[in-house]
Amino acid sequence: MLLTVLWSAIAVNGAYAWLSRQLIHGIRSLPNAPLALPDINPWISVLIAARNEEKDLARTLNHILAQEYPSDRWEIIVIDDRSSDGTRSILNDFSLRFPQSIKILRVEDAEQSSLSPKKYALQKGLKIARGEWIVTTDADCTMGPLWLKSLSAHFEAGVALVQGLTVYRRPEKPGLFFGAQSLEFLSYGLVSAALIGLGFPVSGNANNLAYRRSAERESR
Repeated sequence: MLLTVLWSAIAVNGAYAWLSRQLIHGIRSLPNAPLALPDINPWISVLIAARNEEKDLARTLNHILAQEYPSDRWEIIVIDDRSSDGTRSILNDFSLRFPQSIKILRVEDAEQSSLSPKKYALQKGLKIARGEWIVTTDADCTMGPLWLKSLSAHFEAGVALVQGLTVYRRPEKPGLFFGAQSLEFLSYGLVSAALIGLGFPVSGNANNLAYRRSAERESR
């Protein structure tokens, strides 16, 4: 009995050691050289599903509108998912001020779909998107002026999906829960990055994601 337990402990420790080495190798395999921003600017549709986001939505839209990307090569499609706060008013204001850049859709029938409400909303937006590339983000995100340009630096032939980095804001008064959540996000991010480095991506965060429209059609 003791020998069995000992061998089990050795096997478990050996598996953890092998896995740790693989993850470290994956992290080291990630490219670390800065990308040259391309001169070619493919058509991009930015999709945002928003529900009761009156607190953050205007800030997010202003950040996207400030992108250093040709204004005639991208659009923002916001899907209002049954909001009951001031989200609709904010969207109406932005659509009036930026009619060439922002399109608004409203969802009232999500309960009739087998998809989750957010996926259903994004699917609605995808149907009217004109972009060669689809970029998704959330209504409470912020991004720098080179966000779209940096993503498009990866839009090479043969690439169907690009996963961007997501950084979470530290609250003014972080509590114990925030510390535990930060540790969880850190471990999740490290494992996800390592698997990308190993050529075996298994997960990603949809608030900073881009995919080729033709690849989406082929996957149906």
